[in-house]
Amino acid sequence: MCIGNLISNAPILLNQEQLLNDAVNLLIEHKQCFAPVVNGKKIIGILNLAEALHCLKSKTNDNETFVVDALSADDSILSPDDPIEDTVIGSLPFFTVSDSKGHYMGIVLTEDIYKYIKKNADRKDDVLQNAHNGILGVDAEGVIIVCNKSAGEHLGVNPFEIIGKKINEVFPTSRLTRVISTGKPESLQKITINGRSIVCNRTPIICNGKVMGAVTVFQNFAELEAVSAELESVHRLYNQLDTIIEAAHDGVMITNSDGIGLRVNRALCRLTGLEASYYLNQPIDKLYSDGFFKYEAVTMKALREKRSVTAVQRINNGKEVLVTGTPIFSNNGEVFLVVTNVRDVIELQKLKEERNKLISKNPADGDVDDFIRQLRQDEIIAESPEMLKVLQVVVRAARAETTVLLLGESGVGKEVLAKIIHCSSNRPKQGKFIQINCGAIPESLLESELFGYESGAFTGAQKGGKPGMFEIADNGSLLLDEIGEMPQPLQVKLLRVLQEQEFYRVGGVKPVKLNVRIIAATNKDLKKLVAQGTFRKDLYYRLNVIPIEVPPLRSRKDDIFPLALFYLQRFNNKHKTNKTLDARTVAILENYQWPGNVRELMNILERTIVLSSGDSIDPYIISSQLDKQSVVENLPITVRSIIPLREAQSIIERELLQKALKENKTVRTAAKVLGISHSTLIRKATQYNLKKVEPSQTYS
Repeated sequence: MCIGNLISNAPILLNQEQLLNDAVNLLIEHKQCFAPVVNGKKIIGILNLAEALHCLKSKTNDNETFVVDALSADDSILSPDDPIEDTVIGSLPFFTVSDSKGHYMGIVLTEDIYKYIKKNADRKDDVLQNAHNGILGVDAEGVIIVCNKSAGEHLGVNPFEIIGKKINEVFPTSRLTRVISTGKPESLQKITINGRSIVCNRTPIICNGKVMGAVTVFQNFAELEAVSAELESVHRLYNQLDTIIEAAHDGVMITNSDGIGLRVNRALCRLTGLEASYYLNQPIDKLYSDGFFKYEAVTMKALREKRSVTAVQRINNGKEVLVTGTPIFSNNGEVFLVVTNVRDVIELQKLKEERNKLISKNPADGDVDDFIRQLRQDEIIAESPEMLKVLQVVVRAARAETTVLLLGESGVGKEVLAKIIHCSSNRPKQGKFIQINCGAIPESLLESELFGYESGAFTGAQKGGKPGMFEIADNGSLLLDEIGEMPQPLQVKLLRVLQEQEFYRVGGVKPVKLNVRIIAATNKDLKKLVAQGTFRKDLYYRLNVIPIEVPPLRSRKDDIFPLALFYLQRFNNKHKTNKTLDARTVAILENYQWPGNVRELMNILERTIVLSSGDSIDPYIISSQLDKQSVVENLPITVRSIIPLREAQSIIERELLQKALKENKTVRTAAKVLGISHSTLIRKATQYNLKKVEPSQTYS
């Protein structure tokens, strides 16, 4: 602390040209014995009352005697930058203070300097006495001048009783006096005193080149061993983690909260063709600005959006990699690290093709669950329990080689399931997959489209005739979409095809034999149509051998996010963009009722990718594209009274955690909904004393 912090105004400030008699009267009136004297702005000395009175007594005319005649030189002028501790206390009750030009600034009371020095000394003593390590000091004669509480505890003595005694009288084996004589420090000395093992450092106290004493600082040896063991354990864990990162086949990069590279493995350098120096201690977004990356770094998106982000990145060497950035959160919910995982897109594609070849050799002989897992990898999105059950039935029905009836709302994916039925059977080797929409073709043309016609069957018929869909699909599969729209006359002919596996062309006289797998699909209630008399009962029973009900998208919310990611990637590739989904947008998509099902989701995503200008699809753009009547509004938070913001955040956080744990079967799923890691969810659930998380849930 500097003198400038203690400056105050003097009770009296005199000018050298004042009459001495007037100055004396002022001093007596203010009960002051001294006063600073200035000449203009400069301090020139101090007037002493006693000397002033003596001067007046010796003069015959008071009106000719001025302050300057009785002035004493001021040898105690201080600078505002002078350290208080270096001030030498004199006989005056104050010090005058001037700036670098000698201009008067004020005074500093000697009393205030005393108070500060004492207070500072008390503080230093408090620090000394509360230090964890033992501290003991001696003067040049080996007399103990300092001994804090910790030193007394370690040495088994009362600090107050040994102050002032010779060190060798109290501790005969002490080597502090040797440090005084040699003037050289001694480090990490292990000694035993009063049966206690301690480690100490001894250091000489040197002032102006002369040894003025010595000090020893020591600590319990057992404490140091414990710290050493802990450091060794941490070092071992670090080495293990380092080995794991290096052994990973995928590229791994760790960055801090500013996007600066902290750690990369060799696989990352191999996959990207960039040396470690391009990443370490460098901002990762610099690779984008310098043209090494075609798109913005996924790591920066993960930092900005505080959630896991996956996207395809293109390196300037032409290689494409799949990058996933995962933020790591601190206890207060702030991102302090991002772990980025990088995989080779071409390598992934090759693995996928190899697996497809393996399974395509004879999928019918494989396990159903394995085949479903393969279907999910082959761009069949099914994460919800409802759709997984449907896939189970679809795969088993495909191998039964019988008629299947697909029921469900428009846009739920009946056509996709029909293709799975075809591809999961042995028919792909023998025939094609053909589909026809029974409601989209006029009744007058539908019969010839289905069954074909002979030459001259009707005006305008092609010479030589034309095969119908049944003939084209021979040895394959025929999807009759919107079967409920089929006219009744054709229903009779279809029934014969199902019963006899033969039909007649329009205008034909010879039956045409065929081997076709019939798959029918409709978004109508066929039972109701039968009751109304618009659909034949016998045909209904022929079609309804294996009915499969496909649930609407609103009933399988677990599929919404994966479907959105899948189509987002598809349309990004189609429109040459690299857009991502805002976390709030995902919540809106999952709360929407989707009257148009998957087809509506596809259309809206493509539309927003084309219309949005930013890198992320924000909730405002997506909301404007949705049918307002089908949006499920979340109830707003109502503020009834003012409470501390931190308390309000805790209340909301606890409610969200509790709701997520209640509505999701596993901790991992709940964490995914909340946009946090499952370890963070477990820690916060424990913090708020929520329901117990079972170990099996933790790693589910």
